[in-house]
Amino acid sequence: MTSKMIIGLWTNDTSLRNMVYSVTPPEWTVIELRSWASIKQSSSIAIVDLRTASTNISAPELPMWLAIGDQATQLAWAYRHHAFVAWLVPISTYQMANVLRACQEHLLNENESSKVALSNNVYWDRHLEQIQKDNHTYSLTPLETEILELLWRERHRFIPVDEIIRAVWNGSVYITHHSVYVYIKSIRDKVECDPHAPKIIVNRYRFGYRLTPAFEFYYERGHIHVR
Repeated sequence: MTSKMIIGLWTNDTSLRNMVYSVTPPEWTVIELRSWASIKQSSSIAIVDLRTASTNISAPELPMWLAIGDQATQLAWAYRHHAFVAWLVPISTYQMANVLRACQEHLLNENESSKVALSNNVYWDRHLEQIQKDNHTYSLTPLETEILELLWRERHRFIPVDEIIRAVWNGSVYITHHSVYVYIKSIRDKVECDPHAPKIIVNRYRFGYRLTPAFEFYYERGHIHVR
């Protein structure tokens, strides 16, 4: 693959820094980071060493970020903040190279394809406005599509119900919080494996709704997979 990628790297570990540089193709760029504030949206992938970075603040709003730690609590924090993969040290050069390639493939597929993987068996075709789940296809209404598009664009945060009403219905006084709930429930029925215990569209009281597509890399017989 030859497309341009930007890796934001935050670590004080010289061996880890050297490893990242050694597996980075020449057409990629590595940017040294010094703080959470320095992690910008322009980075394609961020690699954050949680032994260096404090975990008492919010995670970066990035398309993809990887976490490295030496404690299980650090990895648990990373997954709660939607890290695409989290490792305990030590990490091999082979693992680092494979995961970076998998990250790039995922980002390219996301940008070039109309299909979005919401989980390992749920796909959203944005062009056809359909959900494919367990070999079944469910059509989305225009309003359901608008809500899902909004949640996808702003998936780094919870979106308050009032903001959803303003964005989708132009703030119509005839649309209530209950109206939004009805539409969200309809979408959940199509995308969730268990709509009563939602994992893709989650909500937090007074904070609103958030789309949380779950991806996790794992190794099996020398190959990397996304689940």
